[in-house]
Amino acid sequence: MGEVMDWLNAEHRLIGRVLASLGTFLSGLDPAAPDTRLVLGEYVEFFLRYVEGGHERVEEEVIFSGLAEYGGAAGPMALLAEEHRQRAGRLAALAEVARGEGPLDEAELERLAEEAGMYSSHLRAHILKEDRALLPLAETLLPEERAGRIAADLAAFTGNSAQADFVALAESLVERYPPLT
Repeated sequence: MGEVMDWLNAEHRLIGRVLASLGTFLSGLDPAAPDTRLVLGEYVEFFLRYVEGGHERVEEEVIFSGLAEYGGAAGPMALLAEEHRQRAGRLAALAEVARGEGPLDEAELERLAEEAGMYSSHLRAHILKEDRALLPLAETLLPEERAGRIAADLAAFTGNSAQADFVALAESLVERYPPLT
């Protein structure tokens, strides 16, 4: 299970850095800057395609499904998977603002602050549940053979993914808008 935890920790650190970078971007936001919507669109693309489309897919199809078979974990796994879906509306709202034209108006600024804040808070809380409760418990519950199978499935699944471009996008966002904390 060590390989799985290492992968999740690295993924969660990257996602946390991009969330913090989004906070930096929003705190210095110039609604009239010509690239405001473009940059917001880059954040949306990262969260939509890397987090929601890649990271969470791996969690659900490989890790959660493997853990659900042991120790009565099916309920918590279903809850975590449902949390993945609950954030979709927030991203759709952010994408709508990013697709607009011209300077952001007052209503868009309010919507952006609300949706980005809720998305970020929800995702951070979700990651904490995985990091501090669920996965450490899984390490103690899973038989070594099953943990090895999950690790092998994870390696096969992530080895076939084309996520490198999104990691580069994440690093670019973090470099341009360094986290304040």
